[in-house]
Amino acid sequence: MKKKVSLIWAVAAFLMLPVCSYAQYSGSTSHLGLKGAVKIMRETTRGSHNQILYNISEYHFNSNGNVTMLLLEDTLGTPKMEVRSVFDSLGEFVKELRFELPSRTLLMENTYQRDWRRNTLSVQMLGVMDSLDDRIVYEFDDRGLVKTASTKDAHNKLLSRDFYEYDDEGNCTQILYTEGAEGRYIRTEHMRYDNQGNEVERSIRNVSAERQHLVFVYDFDTKGNWVTKYVYELKGKEGNLLQTISREIIYYE
Repeated sequence: MKKKVSLIWAVAAFLMLPVCSYAQYSGSTSHLGLKGAVKIMRETTRGSHNQILYNISEYHFNSNGNVTMLLLEDTLGTPKMEVRSVFDSLGEFVKELRFELPSRTLLMENTYQRDWRRNTLSVQMLGVMDSLDDRIVYEFDDRGLVKTASTKDAHNKLLSRDFYEYDDEGNCTQILYTEGAEGRYIRTEHMRYDNQGNEVERSIRNVSAERQHLVFVYDFDTKGNWVTKYVYELKGKEGNLLQTISREIIYYE
């Protein structure tokens, strides 16, 4: 049985793994915000007319809560990419391998370097089929939260740098995106959360001073995981439904 949670405000538009937690992402349920012993989680994003908008994502977890595989399907449900996690002898997540489907051609290897707190110091992104050879380098504050994320190319040229701010609970409240060595401004995002740490509001401002105000309303299952997220755009006091993200969650017995 689902519990409907009504929020006066709701949340924002970027529907993938939150950027704030990416550097601490260890391929686990906790870093995806999932509670309980999740076995499979399938996520679909639909537009206001019920059309599927983005890739359908299907996460597979082992009994330790680590992501072992991610399948990405197109809007018709056809498998297009498989992402496999590689773990070391201690069970630490160290590498991502991305394969094109159905050929299973290796497209990319992402290798993670971590510190003693399991935070990601850097991610080396190597394109097997193209010339991509970028690296994301992270810096942390005193709490171990990501302070900056800098993307550099194979020649160590700075491509972009993102800056993060947090509240007392460790929720990411602002991201400032810049690009190039001179730090050209691209976009700022401000986030607000409820008492359970669910993002309930996001304001976005880009380089042209355009603004977007997005809110979320959630449905939760009995484990406390959200199974439906309704994304609204606020204009004045009116909210228009933009997207609905649904999750099918299968738990270990």
